[in-house]
Amino acid sequence: MTFSLPEGILKKKVFQSIDSEEVVERQRFIVFRIFSFTALLVCIGVFAKMAISLSNVNWLPFFVLFLGLVILVNYLRIKHSSELPRAYLIMLISALIVLHCVAYTCGGIRTGGTFFMSAIIIYSFMLLGRRGGWFIASLATVHIIFMFIISSYTDWTSFSLFDERVDLINEDFLTNILLSFLLISALSSYLQSNRNVVIRKVMQSKQELERINLELVARNESLEEKNAELDKFASVAAHDLRAPLRAIGSLSDMILEDETNLSFDTNEKLNIIRKRAHRMDKLLSALLEYSRVNRTLREFSNVEVKSLLVGILSTHAQNQNIEFSISEGMPRLFTSPLALERVFSELVGNAVKFTNKETVKIEFAAHKSNDKWQFSVKDNGPGIGNEFKEKVFVIFQTLEARDTFESTGAGLAIARKLVHEANGEIWISTDQEHGTTFHFTWQEAEHIEEAKGNAESHFWINQA
Repeated sequence: MTFSLPEGILKKKVFQSIDSEEVVERQRFIVFRIFSFTALLVCIGVFAKMAISLSNVNWLPFFVLFLGLVILVNYLRIKHSSELPRAYLIMLISALIVLHCVAYTCGGIRTGGTFFMSAIIIYSFMLLGRRGGWFIASLATVHIIFMFIISSYTDWTSFSLFDERVDLINEDFLTNILLSFLLISALSSYLQSNRNVVIRKVMQSKQELERINLELVARNESLEEKNAELDKFASVAAHDLRAPLRAIGSLSDMILEDETNLSFDTNEKLNIIRKRAHRMDKLLSALLEYSRVNRTLREFSNVEVKSLLVGILSTHAQNQNIEFSISEGMPRLFTSPLALERVFSELVGNAVKFTNKETVKIEFAAHKSNDKWQFSVKDNGPGIGNEFKEKVFVIFQTLEARDTFESTGAGLAIARKLVHEANGEIWISTDQEHGTTFHFTWQEAEHIEEAKGNAESHFWINQA
């Protein structure tokens, strides 16, 4: 048969009212419970000792017993965790008063009860925190100084509890020293044991993390295997699908070249077949690239974004008049240069491909947003309707029919995939009178190094 205290005595409802994540607060409550009952037993013991030993029983033993009852009632009246800080303070001050009162009949500054002050100070820091702990420690210091003064210069203190007998005084010292050592040792043992709420929570969290890590390792291994299978499948599927498409395209070309007596209608249909086959070949290439792009651009280095943009623009400017401005605030990032270059290339290519102006104007800007950089690429094109702001990022989605404007519709989808890989987001703000602005955030792989200089300037370059 196992003996257990009633729930009302243990205050389990109060304990449960403390948030389970607040492990320190739960730990404080347990320490409070231990100290309350310990202090009550000490008060009862001191009362009995005084009642038996003092030749003239005065109010003092009854006052000590009263303080013990105060400590008990202070514990029992707690109904909710919100009342605990005040209860902690009442209990500790009551314990200090008990030691102060007992010291008058136990030798003043020379009482063995002073050893218990160290335990009270330790408990006060645990229960009240740093400020409350120093407050109780200050009161204990004032008590010691006061006892020194009255023991040295007055007759307010005595060893009357021990009938001025040296043997009883020595026994009291021995008892108090051993009990105070035992109290502190028991508390320290509890705090580092598995019964400690904090340690138990830490151990549970550690075990949970180890379990999650093992699951993640297994899932990563499984994911790598599946990625390898998908890569193999995509390569085989693309190769097997593209082979007949290229055959269809080649046969269409051969028929158109060899047969001169084809009707106009037949000729047009063969041209459509040839174009559809070539388009399908491009779509398969785009699909294969989309599936692999975030796993092939993972080499990191320091990147001067301004230099990167100039290189991209010089490539596109070979076939199009481009005017551009680059903010002086462009950073130097530690990231994947190929991934960042691909994102900017797709946005610049989008501006060039869909322009309705003779000269394409593109503005680049950047600013720091929390731990990420936010970039913007603004063009002077026809703009994008609000209903298409999400559609343009979906693979194979185009705003115009492919018979009108040939495009795979994969560029912006690839850009968004790379931005997400860099823990960022991409979105559009558009004005059909002033063009489109693409915004995206980008987080570095490691420590960021910003380019020096805060001046904001723009320059325009007209390239033929």
